[in-house]
Amino acid sequence: MIKKRIILFFLIFSCLVAIPIILFPKNTSLEEAQYMLALELFNRNMYSESIREFGRLLYEMDTTRYREECYFYLGKAYYLKKDVKTARSYIETFIRNYPNSRHFHEALYIKGRLLYLQKRYTDAIKIFDEYVRRFPSLSLADNSLYWKAVSLIYLNKKDQAKRVLRSLLERYPYGNKSDAARFKLTMLQLEEKSRAEAKQKQVVEAGTEKEIPSKPPEKPSMKEVEAVDIEKYKSRIKELEEKEKKYKEEIERLNTQIEYLRTELENLKEAQKGELEERIKALVSWENFLKVKEDALRQKEIELNSQFEWIEKIKKELEKKGTEGKETGTGNEEK
Repeated sequence: MIKKRIILFFLIFSCLVAIPIILFPKNTSLEEAQYMLALELFNRNMYSESIREFGRLLYEMDTTRYREECYFYLGKAYYLKKDVKTARSYIETFIRNYPNSRHFHEALYIKGRLLYLQKRYTDAIKIFDEYVRRFPSLSLADNSLYWKAVSLIYLNKKDQAKRVLRSLLERYPYGNKSDAARFKLTMLQLEEKSRAEAKQKQVVEAGTEKEIPSKPPEKPSMKEVEAVDIEKYKSRIKELEEKEKKYKEEIERLNTQIEYLRTELENLKEAQKGELEERIKALVSWENFLKVKEDALRQKEIELNSQFEWIEKIKKELEKKGTEGKETGTGNEEK
């Protein structure tokens, strides 16, 4: 009877010890909470604080579950802080180790932007080409084409840049960079037109200088004045008036586009404001959840302590009865 009670005691004790281990695995909730904190700081554009918390998760807690996320968000945070060298280190590590990640396409784009910021335009173009080739339907494809065109401009390959911008507008007419591409293409065309007119003016001026006689010309007679082709000058004046009209229309269109971009910027600010409020609410909800979980764990601890006290009482009672049983047995033997 006593042996059965002792066995029952150890079974109860084992269950009470095993249950909290099964329900609350060591460090799992803490690791998840650390990741959620770092991610929320990143989403609230608090990049320095986010870097600190992701670094703590990666290096101090030595996470395996969130290691991939840590490398990506650390690289992106440093990129957004303009720390190009550190950002490249994390992003290239991520690209090398996690080619099947859901963040891979964005990491590839960020690598291209980092090379662009380092003025390594040829290398950046290769990355942007790779992105468009591998992910033509994803959201950053038109961004890649746009920054490829800008890189070509810096390499003084403006004709190629114009072709890339036209391709962008054909493939992604409503993309992230479509308006910027139209503006950039218009500026390149105006610049080209201005250069052509300046060159033509130089040719005309050079030809006029050759025709200047060594002696000052005599005052023309009335017959010579009448012989001048008046229609030619009228035609030239009309041509200049048409050009002036076109330039005014172009300027008006650009002003309209600038106004549109300003409106879009204001709308974006309002949207980001609303999004930030939602994220703050989410953070508050997460904090409340952690408090509830903490209270539940505290209550569980109290219950477990109560159970342990109860077990201790049973153990002492069993030991007491065991001692009494031995004394009774000894008395019987003596009798």
